[in-house]
Amino acid sequence: MSERVYTLIDAGLMIARGEKVMRVLSKRGALEILSFLCLSLKAIRFKEFEEMLPRISTRIIAARLKELTELGIIERVVHKEFPPRVEYSLTKKGEELTSVFISLAGWILKWAP
Repeated sequence: MSERVYTLIDAGLMIARGEKVMRVLSKRGALEILSFLCLSLKAIRFKEFEEMLPRISTRIIAARLKELTELGIIERVVHKEFPPRVEYSLTKKGEELTSVFISLAGWILKWAP
């Protein structure tokens, strides 16, 4: 019989409550997009995501941006100019992820091969 694993936070409850968020975050491109937004000082245009993420298709980037927008983590702003300019930035909800990504970036810079 195995011993129960105790954690600081009930991981099972977190996964159950955040099922939709966890499903989106685990998809290809989601963490990369959030990394750029959380570690950036400005809004990011779609074309910039394409340039920064050359191994992720345009279709996947568009799908992740839409899903993250629907979750209320990022917002899409369309500027009424010609040609239209569309920018993505974090919402207040999304800004709370910034410290997580700063910590993750520090860990990666220290430990990643």
